[in-house]
Amino acid sequence: MSCGGEGAVYEWDLTTGGRIGETVDKSVRYGGCAVNAEGKFIYAVGNDELREISDSNVSRFNKLSHVENG
Repeated sequence: MSCGGEGAVYEWDLTTGGRIGETVDKSVRYGGCAVNAEGKFIYAVGNDELREISDSNVSRFNKLSHVENG
């Protein structure tokens, strides 16, 4: 998987190099993404939100709260 500031999360087939899925929301600037061990869920972080993606659809998202040190 890959993600970026343009609002896209892409899933890739590593054997063929082809794209097998995508989720695009141009209002989000993703800063990072990860996949769970089974490869079923992608977790993407952007715009202070954590989004869970499955089968190229956002299955849920949560607003992240900031913790200030001080």
